Amino acid sequence: MNDRITNRVNISGSSNAPIVQTGRNTGNLIVGSPQATVAAQDLAALLVALRTQAAQAQLDKAAVVEDNLDDLIADAQDPGSATPAVVQSRWTKVKGLLGGLSEFTDLIAKISEHIQRLFG
Repeated sequence: MNDRITNRVNISGSSNAPIVQTGRNTGNLIVGSPQATVAAQDLAALLVALRTQAAQAQLDKAAVVEDNLDDLIADAQDPGSATPAVVQSRWTKVKGLLGGLSEFTDLIAKISEHIQRLFG
């Protein structure tokens, strides 16, 4: 009889619950996904593009927009340590300040999709 216990666990999709692994792990433990990394990099690039355009547009409350975009860029660069509710709040504030301006519509739509995918 083999005393070795082998458990293979595959969790896919979205999981916001903590996963606790105890005992000895001799196999591969893969956390996250390459797709999430690519999406975060894409989000950061889109946010940088939006910040650049917003800086050139001479907006009312430009400092608020730029500060929130800087924070969102940092969140996109390290999504594991970002708090989803804070990210959503920052993005809602930026969208509210830029929402009526047609030159930002495409970027806002793309960024909203990425934020929803990464931070729910």
